[in-house]
Amino acid sequence: MIITQKYNSAFDIDTEFIPSIEELLSDCVPSFNTILNYEKTSNEQTHFTYFLFFGNRTNAPIGFAQLEIEKDRENKQSFFSRFFKKNTVIPEMIKEKSVRWRMPTPFSEGLVLNPGYVKDASSKVNKIFLDFMKREDIHTQEIRLPFQYNEIADFISKDFNQKVTEARLDCLVKNCSSYQEYLERLPNEMKKKIQMSWKFIQKDLKLKFGEYKNFKEIFEYKTQGSLQYKGLKNHPRIEALVKNNENITFLTLETENEIKSIVFYIPGVFEHHFYDFFSIDDSIPTLILHQQAIIQFFESSGERLHFFNQTAKVEEFIDLGYTMRKQLFVQLRKSVHS
Repeated sequence: MIITQKYNSAFDIDTEFIPSIEELLSDCVPSFNTILNYEKTSNEQTHFTYFLFFGNRTNAPIGFAQLEIEKDRENKQSFFSRFFKKNTVIPEMIKEKSVRWRMPTPFSEGLVLNPGYVKDASSKVNKIFLDFMKREDIHTQEIRLPFQYNEIADFISKDFNQKVTEARLDCLVKNCSSYQEYLERLPNEMKKKIQMSWKFIQKDLKLKFGEYKNFKEIFEYKTQGSLQYKGLKNHPRIEALVKNNENITFLTLETENEIKSIVFYIPGVFEHHFYDFFSIDDSIPTLILHQQAIIQFFESSGERLHFFNQTAKVEEFIDLGYTMRKQLFVQLRKSVHS
């Protein structure tokens, strides 16, 4: 038997449940702070609903879902519509909201479950889905799920309109003992491309490598450092990464005068590590920024490395040894006139 507990804010979720939620989300986010910050910084038109799923064998949650309810379309009646139908009770605004099951993760999936409970949770997820579709103000609902949740997707989508399979970037698995061994195992063309990029960074651009544990420290003792720090510290992407993660390493490419790029390397839980980067100089190959994170990964205790930003160029990541994640996307949309 599966039961659920509903919350209208992530900040209301009992702290005793957070470690179990972080375990469920270990391949999705470094910590629960990512969920909290996403809600805190979202626009006023977006409201959130969270569900914790509980089984009968433990008091810890065995599932977590995050839903965004967004007011994105208004169907206000005109004066003449109200006048000629004054004897008919019609809501002033109908079908104005969409529901997206989505977490701020590289995969944008809205539901995660302990694998042993996926089948048992199917009917409960379906009920939540259908209850939202019964609401008069909801016009669309969509969800991305791991492919192994196919039974849930079938349960949801059998009476509605769209179900497609998608491929997303998953992670780099540590199956080598060193970065050098990793490099040697890559396809020859990719290995040469990486070697040429390293040479370009060091010989042509003459950039140095930096490693820091404090964001402000990155910019110290550089001519343009103070100006760069003031310009970057409140950048939304950077602010979210820095504020939400205490145990973060900043890997830079720099000159004596200024910072050219920053890689944010973030250890998570259960040996899942994450990274993102911010490039100030467009001449720096993004391939090298990925390589900086991968070097750090092989020097760490991490076993799986996740790139926090999704990209459409999945082919290059396959050549870098990353695995792909198969997903299901389900969308339900009401007829405008229903």
